Amino acid sequence: MRTLLIIGFIALLNILTCCQPEKSSELVVDINIPDPPASENLSSLIDSYEIISLDNNPDAYIENPSRTILCDSLFLIKNESNQSILIFNYLGRYIKSISKRGRGPNEYLYITDFTYNPTENSVSIYDNDKIKKYSLDGEFISEIKLGLRPNKATRIDLNHTIIEKVMPTGDSISDFYIRLVDNDFKTKSARLPLKPLTGPGFGTEGQNFRTSINGDHAYFFSYFGDTVYHINSQSIKPAFAFKYKRKIITVTNGTGNYDVDPNEALRYLSFFEIGDLNLLYYSFKNIGYCFVFNTSNNNSKLYKSTFLIRDSFNNQASLLIDAMSLDRFIELNDPEKKKCQNLTVLNAALKDQIKGFQCIIKIKFSEL
Repeated sequence: MRTLLIIGFIALLNILTCCQPEKSSELVVDINIPDPPASENLSSLIDSYEIISLDNNPDAYIENPSRTILCDSLFLIKNESNQSILIFNYLGRYIKSISKRGRGPNEYLYITDFTYNPTENSVSIYDNDKIKKYSLDGEFISEIKLGLRPNKATRIDLNHTIIEKVMPTGDSISDFYIRLVDNDFKTKSARLPLKPLTGPGFGTEGQNFRTSINGDHAYFFSYFGDTVYHINSQSIKPAFAFKYKRKIITVTNGTGNYDVDPNEALRYLSFFEIGDLNLLYYSFKNIGYCFVFNTSNNNSKLYKSTFLIRDSFNNQASLLIDAMSLDRFIELNDPEKKKCQNLTVLNAALKDQIKGFQCIIKIKFSEL
């Protein structure tokens, strides 16, 4: 009798175990986003910053900067207005431009994105479904046809690139994806189609943001989801799922009509990891906010944003601004200029505002 009871108990245990939902192998951290407003400005988190003035001459002026790539020795910046890539050294000295727009051989029609290979000293330009590689002198090297049409690309190491597409055309599978590819552009890992883990999603505004961190991993964050994906040379996995108390502005039909009141909803902007800090930018009632959290010690705080990060490199945030914006940055974030590491360069830049210069600000944050 006892043996029968034991056998029955084991059978029941097996049934109950089989009925349990399968646990996901992907560890996702839920992040609760506090309601605005915030009492403190993001400037209070700045430990120090450095000013790098870019050469002030007509060839080096970037009328409409979009994509930037920072590395140890070079700055590469895309000028959206004339579809060229301007190259500066780490001191801000202008070196060369890659400007081969056209319909002829070895030319590109439009730069959807570009990547830089420091080993080859080459730039790969993504042009529709083609990748065209150029030397830093602007000389054509080679061309590859992809068979797909990504709108973003990020090189995370010498052997791997992230290609992304969040451009709605009606095909949910081919329009929303992240792919991790090798140097032969063979897919190593993919999210296809890409979907948010929770929440209503952001609609199809066709905007996405990503940032490479120290060359070994990256984060993907998009308007159409509330999920941040962590990407390294092995896989693409969700890392954070944001939980909001307020509704999210969502474009539902591509016409620009909102399904919620814009004055009572949040609009996402971007996400960055800087060292141990994670920064989520969003706006509410046309006021910008930055929620900062540290996963190593579970500290977090909501700030009113006084600047927007453009990119990050070596655990520093970077901004690309013009003369008038520099004056405003100092006024809002460091009016006494106590946090600037190269005050001589800053004062010279502020003095020469009328010349219309541009500069990069590299920011180091305090611990949270």
